[in-house]
Amino acid sequence: MERDRKAMQELDNLYENLAVLGDKREKESLVFLVRNRENGKIAVKKQVDFRVLSVYSYIQQIHSCHLANVYAYAGDGETGLVIEEYIGGTSLEEYLESGQVSDEKVVCQWIHNLLVVLSEIHRGGIVHRDITPGNILISGDGVLKLIDFGIARFKKAEQRKDTTVLGTVGYAAPEQFGFYQTDARTDIYAVGVLMNQLFTGKLPGEKLFEREPYRKMIIKCTEIDARARYQSVDEMRQMLEVQMEKLSPGLIWEKKGREDFSLAWLPGFRTASAKKNVLAVIVYVFLILISVSIVAAHGETWQTLVLEATAVFLYIWAAGLAAGNAADWDQRVWPICRLSRAGRITVRIALWVLFVYFGGCMQNYVQYDMMGLPRP
Repeated sequence: MERDRKAMQELDNLYENLAVLGDKREKESLVFLVRNRENGKIAVKKQVDFRVLSVYSYIQQIHSCHLANVYAYAGDGETGLVIEEYIGGTSLEEYLESGQVSDEKVVCQWIHNLLVVLSEIHRGGIVHRDITPGNILISGDGVLKLIDFGIARFKKAEQRKDTTVLGTVGYAAPEQFGFYQTDARTDIYAVGVLMNQLFTGKLPGEKLFEREPYRKMIIKCTEIDARARYQSVDEMRQMLEVQMEKLSPGLIWEKKGREDFSLAWLPGFRTASAKKNVLAVIVYVFLILISVSIVAAHGETWQTLVLEATAVFLYIWAAGLAAGNAADWDQRVWPICRLSRAGRITVRIALWVLFVYFGGCMQNYVQYDMMGLPRP
């Protein structure tokens, strides 16, 4: 317990508070915009219930452009501290308050993106429980981001109902008021309410959007009985994709291309800088050509081919990705994420040396022992 408390204090001290970002609930501590004292990186720091740290632990492993990256977290058995990516942009709440008219294509894309990221979350048994316009941001580059997992929970198979009544009035499904346990269908209820509000500016009980097939979708999402709703976000997404394909052929492929094939985790593609992206493409193409030529030159038998390919993978690709911190892995892998920035860099360098060393040893074995090439 003392070690956990110390780790939490060290994490708290690592970040300098810059500004207060919100105080949305009486039970929720202030959320701060912070700066890493070591590398100057801007982030968001928030205190959460200790029990929700397991949710953030799972989210940290999800690579989705629709989630804020979780950099680090710690807890002392009573409270938890989470450091996550700062996202500049506009919330859907601000969008609605501005009175802007929502374009049909835009609403469909937003809801589709939300269903995509909820599918990832629900796959791990997590229920967000607070899908509201205030918890959905549209970043500066136009990407939808789902935030604030402060009241999220894992579904428990043996539990009949939630132990705590939480949620936002108007968006909270009936089961959130203590009647039954919340599950994926609880979030689906809120998605239906959100879709209606984006189309009309009103909750379904105040004004139901009349255009089909959206009206039927909203009604199905917001059924009182969870068994009458869509049973998964994937089921709802399939229905929405049918309409989106009619609305604009090719739109679904275009959106999936950004969601499913994002290279944002790869060094060189972490920003939208065209120069960096072009340079990265040149470097990766060069490395691929070099790798193929080396493997092909030592492929006398399938054994030498496999071993040489493994060696090349180790000393070129594994070493490079480890040292380049692909997908910010040093901030995701425990206990390395608990180290200081200097400590994490040391680990990355050490891994690079190990991969290069073992890859080189394997290549020497293939060339000189298996193939009998003369040693220099």
